[in-house]
Amino acid sequence: MRLVYCLGYGEPELCFAPPKRNAGTRQYWDIFGALAYGSVDAVQPRRSRARNRDGLRDRIHWKIDTLARLQERGIWLLDVSPVALYAPGGGRAVTGSRYRDLVRSAFTQFIGPRLSRFHKLNQVWVIGYDLARHLEPVAAKWLARDHVIIQPQGERACPGRLRTDLSRMVRAAQRHAR
Repeated sequence: MRLVYCLGYGEPELCFAPPKRNAGTRQYWDIFGALAYGSVDAVQPRRSRARNRDGLRDRIHWKIDTLARLQERGIWLLDVSPVALYAPGGGRAVTGSRYRDLVRSAFTQFIGPRLSRFHKLNQVWVIGYDLARHLEPVAAKWLARDHVIIQPQGERACPGRLRTDLSRMVRAAQRHAR
């Protein structure tokens, strides 16, 4: 399972077989941290070259605290798909119309019904402009055009864009925090 909010995501020390490098792992947790702590500068402890147990423990504790803070603030993390769609290195496991159809179907079957159960839903954000474009026909009643941020991997092509988008997202979350 390669879902971004799994505590083991980005922690190769927890794997029996060394995983392939996975671009964007740390950055997703930093997005969650920015929302939890109300600052784009709130990032998880970095991995040292020594990869000691203390560093791993610090990162896992930070992740647990981040998830607890998100819960306290009423911020929910929902992945559009029940299965991972990205392969190691940032490429997609499926592409083109298959990707579009899969995310639309997953939203319709899994996420849309969940969102419908929330009585007070202030805002829904999407990580990924391409994903938002594909979801628009099936999720328009929940999505706002300015509630989309670039994926962490997109930072390579658009330096600075993630920080700008994330700042906007953090400000919006602060306005609606519990």
